[in-house]
Amino acid sequence: MAEKLKDVIEKTLQKSPEEIKKELPGLLQEFKNATLDDALGAVSELGGIKGLLGKIGSVDRINEVGRAVKDIMPQIIPTINEIIQNNIKSNPDLAKAFEKIKSAKVTAGMDLVDMGIGIKAKFDSGMMTVENGLDGADMTLVLPTQTLLDLYPQLASGKMSDIMKVFTGGKLKIKGAMMKGAAILPLFTELGKMGKK
Repeated sequence: MAEKLKDVIEKTLQKSPEEIKKELPGLLQEFKNATLDDALGAVSELGGIKGLLGKIGSVDRINEVGRAVKDIMPQIIPTINEIIQNNIKSNPDLAKAFEKIKSAKVTAGMDLVDMGIGIKAKFDSGMMTVENGLDGADMTLVLPTQTLLDLYPQLASGKMSDIMKVFTGGKLKIKGAMMKGAAILPLFTELGKMGKK
């Protein structure tokens, strides 16, 4: 499955933003049973996140694709949630990662300002649900695309000290209750460790 997913990602990234927008809902349906290991394997085959971003192209291209798909976010979020829930249930490492934040009750928004996309992740009882829009977020990360790319290595390191630097280093703008969001930091640590396996 990882090889097939890699091939589809490569072919899709060569298409125009409008073509990607048109095909994305079907691709998510086609691959909704893919596991986190499949996705990590595909990204690894593409040269890791750096290789994947290289295939996407410039920051402008990333933003162009983001602006194209923002209108279909309400349509694709249910499939994204299904993928998340299936993976939490079927992947012991991922289930363990979410178990570490079982007591967290926080809604974290991500304002992808350059793309015009606002989404939030609701964490409750060790589960996560993605929702469209930023209304009701306890805290919101304001993420220009270049900032997200610059900070990704620290977020993906799996080291709590690196993750804390992202949130306290001044490079990231946070609106709302930052301390409430601290409850989900252990999840980033566990996801970073999983990404290195």
